[in-house]
Amino acid sequence: MKELEVLLNQRWVLKSENKELYYQLRDAIGDIRKYASDKLGCQVTENALMVKMEKIPVIPENFMGILDFSSKEEYAFLCILLMFLEEKDTQEQFILSQLTEYISANMPGESIDWTVYTSRRRLIKVLRYAVTQGIVSITDGADDAFMEDAAGEVLYENTGASVILCVIFKGHYRLWKSKRFFRE
Repeated sequence: MKELEVLLNQRWVLKSENKELYYQLRDAIGDIRKYASDKLGCQVTENALMVKMEKIPVIPENFMGILDFSSKEEYAFLCILLMFLEEKDTQEQFILSQLTEYISANMPGESIDWTVYTSRRRLIKVLRYAVTQGIVSITDGADDAFMEDAAGEVLYENTGASVILCVIFKGHYRLWKSKRFFRE
């Protein structure tokens, strides 16, 4: 079952990046879903954009984070980026200044000073990760312009893949008393 191996090794298969493999997976989705559910305890999600196997570890470890990220602020930027994209339609375009305004308005704690190079570099690191994962694509411009100057602009496009990136938990997280509830 070559298709199962592909889903085990990749986060997802986007139709926009590999149509042939996407349709191979769709053709075998019944067998894959049954095996993944019965033998591996994993859910397989498929829609018009992608096919994904949800691989959730029983016990999360530190090394399971995003290797490109080195600060908590980058994880916060990613979460806020996902919130921002949730309000956008698939293939809707946005400019970087719209995202920075949204982050400034929604960042918990202290406000973000985009004149500080470190803040801009961290956001660009998150956006580059989002591009490599197929969450957004660059339509026009270069992100280096923003890294050099807060006035630099880039035109991005929402691919629609962000809606399935996060794990959907049962119940409301505010009712959870400890980390143990994430494993259930």
